[in-house]
Amino acid sequence: MRMSFEFLLEREPPGSILPVFDLDIIGRYFPEYVATMRRQVGPPAS
Repeated sequence: MRMSFEFLLEREPPGSILPVFDLDIIGRYFPEYVATMRRQVGPPAS
C-alpha cells in the first residue's frame, strides 16, 4: 500500500489523491503501475 501511495505522489499532487480507493483502479489511470510495482517488489517467492 505504501509503495502505491509513493507511486501516486510521484505523479499527482497530494490533494488529488483520494483518501480511500481500490488499488486495482490505479492501473486504469496509470498503465505503468503494475509493471512498476512488479519491479519494486520483485518476483514472487517459490
